[in-house]
Amino acid sequence: MEVDVPVMVVGGIRSPEMIGHLLETTGIEYFSPARPLLTEPKLPERWEWGDRSPVKCTFCNGCSNPKPKGSYPSVMRPGPWRRGAFS
Repeated sequence: MEVDVPVMVVGGIRSPEMIGHLLETTGIEYFSPARPLLTEPKLPERWEWGDRSPVKCTFCNGCSNPKPKGSYPSVMRPGPWRRGAFS
């Protein structure tokens, strides 16, 4: 089905390679990694700098459960990057 408006994909975006594939094989113009941006607000910059390590979001849905206003707790993959990252 073709549409005459820009299309955006939200969710399931886990790598710049996935975005590249979708850009080459579909008419999708906009992408949002959604949950990974909650755990890594600078994810697009990390990808731009060439860091292709896996996103730190574990896709546990912890960010979508009701929480106190303004908080987005989530579980992230363990690793040395966590030390002081959000202090």
